[in-house]
Parts: sequence; C-alpha cells; structure tokens
Amino acid sequence: ASFRVANLSGCALGAHVTNVGSAYTSAPTVSASSGSSAWTAIVGGAINSSPTITTAGAGYSHKPLLIVEPPPAGGVPCTMIVSTLSAGTITGVTVIDQGAGYTVAPKVTIVPDPRDTITTLGLITTALTGSGTITAIVCTDHGTPLTAVPTLTISGGGGASGAATVVMCFT
Repeated sequence: ASFRVANLSGCALGAHVTNVGSAYTSAPTVSASSGSSAWTAIVGGAINSSPTITTAGAGYSHKPLLIVEPPPAGGVPCTMIVSTLSAGTITGVTVIDQGAGYTVAPKVTIVPDPRDTITTLGLITTALTGSGTITAIVCTDHGTPLTAVPTLTISGGGGASGAATVVMCFT
C-alpha cells in the first residue's frame, strides 16, 4: 500500500468566519498575508440553526442517529444530533455545524437505536439560511510553514465586511 504523510506543523489548517458580511452575490476571493496558503469562500447554503421536528415519533428510549444529506461538491456538510427525548419522542435537536454550500434544504434521515422498538418514525426538516453571506472559508492548500498566524483578506463577490481568522497547526 502507498500512503503519504504530511507534517503540517506551522501550516494553515482552516479558518473561523468572524464576520459573515452581507450582499455577496458570488464567492469572494480570499488571500493570506503570508505562507502562500490558498482559500475558497462559500456563500450561502447554511442550515438554519433550529431544524423543525415535523413528527416527534414514538418508541425512542435511546437517542437516534441523524444523517444529513451532504451539500454539492465543495460544500461543508451539516451535522446535528438529537439532544432530548421525552416520553419516547424526539423533543430537541441541536445543530453542531450549520454546514455551507447547500443549494436545497437537505433531507435528514433518522436511524433509530437497534435496541428501540419504534412505533412511529420521527421526521426532521431543515431550512436554508445565510443567503448573501460567507458561510465558510475552506483551506485548499496549506501553504508553507509559518511562525505567526497570517491574516486573510476577503475581496470581491459584490459584498462587504466579511472577515475570518486562520486556524493554524503549531505542534
């Protein structure tokens, strides 16, 4: 078997969007101040932070697994969990990561715990949010090792005020 090992110490790993900005009509250009890392901004297509429990279901004793359809290639998948059950029904869902780049609200599949006897399967629906805002910035090339965190410049795309902080690997 062949495999490749990369030492990413001192390299950019990702970015935390600190200001989503507004009025973006296309993905802006993102550039780093040093280290030659490459970035891609994603505009819109995040999942609303409060999904709807359309049907609470019945027969749940253990929290089921939630599988969310992925976004189109290049997007960031959404993740969510069942946070609370009450009297055998789903009463709370927590979105861990809203994702980015969805073009339609994704389907959520509920996978019951095999120990449960489900009499009514629950149904959770989502809605999209973040139109015209930066919902994610993805590192597409880690660049060269650095000893300080570079700054990101976001320009173009028809919008303004987007900002992000680089997440580095300093191990």
